[in-house]
Amino acid sequence: MNLLNLTKKYLDLQTELTTTAAAFAPLVANLRNERGLYQEDLADRLGVSRTEVAQVETGYRQPTARFIKMLIRYLESERYMNIANKPDDDGLYRWSVLESHPSDTGEETIVADGRAPSVEDAKAAAKLWLVY
Repeated sequence: MNLLNLTKKYLDLQTELTTTAAAFAPLVANLRNERGLYQEDLADRLGVSRTEVAQVETGYRQPTARFIKMLIRYLESERYMNIANKPDDDGLYRWSVLESHPSDTGEETIVADGRAPSVEDAKAAAKLWLVY
């Protein structure tokens, strides 16, 4: 294979990768926006830099396999809250936010928990963690 043919194949591959990145870009941005997240928030959840999220969202950068794997794991996770019906001995209501990962073991992880002076305050605190 001569240099001209090799260069052409390389340019074709680059075009294909650029097209893939451009097609993937709005999906990531839409998913992030639907969840009310900033790029930095999504980056924290995926364990990548904000710059990487921004570059993937604009199509400037091809997403890595790790980026895609972490995005899928994040999207498959489900968060929900538990609020106690009765106050504990201190007169405070316990709340917690749990996250399940069906693609893993199906177990739940406590994302956050705390206590609040009323059921309404407990719900308000838990709701903040539902979107974080």
